[in-house]
Amino acid sequence: MPSPEREPESYSFDEMMDRLKRHSSAGADDGKLITRIDGSEALRVRKRKRRTKQPEKEQRIKTRRNRIIQLSAIMAIILVLILGGGIAMVYVNGTSFRKDLITKISTSTGASVDLRQFRMNPKTANAGQVSLDWPDGNMLKNLTMYGVSAEVFPSSFFGDTMVGDELTSPSGILALQIPTLGQPTRNTQSSATEIPIQFKCYRISKLDLTIGPIQNPMLRLSKSECSLYPSSSSIPTQLRMNQGELAIPGYPKLHLERALIELQGDNAQIIGMRLSQSADKSGSFDLSGAVSPYEPEHLSTLAVELRSLEISALGFPSLTTFVNGRVDSLPSAISNTLSFLPTATPKVTLEVAFQSSADSAITLQGLPFLSNLSTVLKGTWFKQPKFNAKAQGVLLRENNSVTLRELDLESKGRMALTGTISIAEDQTLSGDLQIGIPEVLIDESKSLRLKATFGQARGGYCWVTVTLGGSVRAPKDNFKDLFSDAVIAPLDQPMPGGSQGSTFEELTRPK
Repeated sequence: MPSPEREPESYSFDEMMDRLKRHSSAGADDGKLITRIDGSEALRVRKRKRRTKQPEKEQRIKTRRNRIIQLSAIMAIILVLILGGGIAMVYVNGTSFRKDLITKISTSTGASVDLRQFRMNPKTANAGQVSLDWPDGNMLKNLTMYGVSAEVFPSSFFGDTMVGDELTSPSGILALQIPTLGQPTRNTQSSATEIPIQFKCYRISKLDLTIGPIQNPMLRLSKSECSLYPSSSSIPTQLRMNQGELAIPGYPKLHLERALIELQGDNAQIIGMRLSQSADKSGSFDLSGAVSPYEPEHLSTLAVELRSLEISALGFPSLTTFVNGRVDSLPSAISNTLSFLPTATPKVTLEVAFQSSADSAITLQGLPFLSNLSTVLKGTWFKQPKFNAKAQGVLLRENNSVTLRELDLESKGRMALTGTISIAEDQTLSGDLQIGIPEVLIDESKSLRLKATFGQARGGYCWVTVTLGGSVRAPKDNFKDLFSDAVIAPLDQPMPGGSQGSTFEELTRPK
């Protein structure tokens, strides 16, 4: 079989043209030979028509068109938002919105309002200072907050209410007053519908609080973090306080650790309030109970619980002149209360049954008979005795006087003591103490006059009753007189050294 005709490896120019003409003639469809003006001939071929539908290209065009429409819509929305936001910013920072906001705050709080340096942006409302003043019938007198910032929802711009998560202030001053009965509690009428100012939390980082006249307040709390949570469907309005220094005239300074107070109508329920000593934040003084500030004739009584608290923190600082030590409240006692009337003269009464803490002891000092006993019994321990076997009693604080009653102190083998110590408002000292010294110590002293002073033994101790007097700065008692006036039974053989008839001066005279 002859091999097919092989293609030449090269072509001349004329051969190439002939081949192109043949391919063109073969692929021509209804071609027509024409003669041009210049005499040359050419083959006119009917143009092929393209397809009327091209799906891929149409989809690209459609997608591009949609994107243009979407981009245009987005740009239009952005422009509307910018324009609307600009209009809103002009409106909320204008006089009309500010006056409307003051009305809303006044309606919500019932106070007259002073709003300064107010400004608002899409996220927060801010003010340099907000001051609220209430009439004399309200327990609230004045609240001033500085650098106020509130996170607001967009509806606050044009709605009837200003709503947000939290309103905060780095510092504020709150003055409370004793309400005047019969006087109005609000400067404006309350809203019949929903409250126009609604935040989930109101917080002041450092609040200074006073009760009573600013110059001489009955109570002052400094630098306390305070948060107010308005009532919800299941929880009443709550006031939470953390840290702060508490100053009450006539009392040592105390430290507020924390407090939770529920506000229910005109009453306040103290769920828990813990105080400690300001100096070293040690010990605890817990309070709980209800307070009725709008019922001046109703005695408000709070439950008291003590844990390892210095006894001086419960009474006069001058109480430490005579008694020291950490105490716990007796849990079974029903007298652990703090009572007062919510008036300008509150008549505060604190009554606590106490016992010495496990890691402490009650120390007695500063009373003249202690020094006398130390000399007669030749023991320095008696000058400042510590009672750790048993140490309990009842502290009664009434306004500016304090009494330690039902004292029951014992240091086994050395001394026992029962009775009362009182310090009046004018710092005068009074009370009666029954002092017990073990019989063996009195016998070792070889003083018949000392034995006659204390009398017969009872329960392992010989007892004498000493009456206190004088003042805190110059305390007195009658132990020296009792010792000197003691009647000594006659003996057949006098004691050596003349101790039988020795006076107190002779026994205590330096040799």
